[in-house]
Amino acid sequence: MDEAIYAFEIAASNNYFNWYCMQHIVTLSRLLDREDLTPRVARLWDDAVKRFGKSEEPKGGLGATDPIEKSLRFVKQYPKDSLPYHVKLIRNEPHITLCLDAQYDEALKHAANDLALEDIAATQIVLGDFVTAQETLKRITTRNSVKDMLIVFIIEKFRRNEMKDVFSLLDELRARQIDLWEYVHLAFGFAGYEPWGGYPYADY
Repeated sequence: MDEAIYAFEIAASNNYFNWYCMQHIVTLSRLLDREDLTPRVARLWDDAVKRFGKSEEPKGGLGATDPIEKSLRFVKQYPKDSLPYHVKLIRNEPHITLCLDAQYDEALKHAANDLALEDIAATQIVLGDFVTAQETLKRITTRNSVKDMLIVFIIEKFRRNEMKDVFSLLDELRARQIDLWEYVHLAFGFAGYEPWGGYPYADY
């Protein structure tokens, strides 16, 4: 969390603010018992209001004193013994069904494009088949999947307590520069929540 807050401060020094990331990072500070960080985000929020005006401020403000349930109302919990909600939601898609049955060769035959290949790799990662997922990612030629998949690898290895790999992959992600949303996604994953709507698949 300290690294994330520092990244927010650096971004602000370059006149870049993200209202929604600031709301989320305050929620995460409360969730992870790091409310000592909230005043630093509140200062950034005030700076953003001064720069852009009260009319640009999201309704409800920073939300630092809202009930935590309200702040988390759109965020799904991600228990260690569970698959992500969206995997279960699209489990009837042929390439996902085959992945869940560990029929990876057949799943690949149903991949119509690189986005489907990325979906297969993401599903393999949440199933813990990390090596197989890396092989699937090598097949992708038209999408830049590296950072999104790195985040999924990090979160899933964290959930399995494979901390040596987590630290190594975090270093790799830092070398590629972690943006503000990525800090939010990682923190939600570490806190036992789904990092974004539609996780582990692309959210665009």
